[in-house]
Amino acid sequence: MYFFSITIAQTIAPTIFGMLAKNFGALTNPAMYGPLIAGFTIGGFGLSIPFWYLAGKHYKDFMIQKDLDAKNAMVDPVI
Repeated sequence: MYFFSITIAQTIAPTIFGMLAKNFGALTNPAMYGPLIAGFTIGGFGLSIPFWYLAGKHYKDFMIQKDLDAKNAMVDPVI
């Protein structure tokens, strides 16, 4: 899902950025490109925060379950 999202974002981003640049007048005022690029970057990272959180939570749960399974698989030898 992560790589799919990256691919879609790379496909759609130039179109959206071009429309924003046109609406904010970046073609006639190139100084607008800096704030547009900064906003686009911050927005992209900001939108990814929930997904990073969910991925980390899933990974933590997976590792806890893996440790529990490993402990349950250990059998003490009968003396």
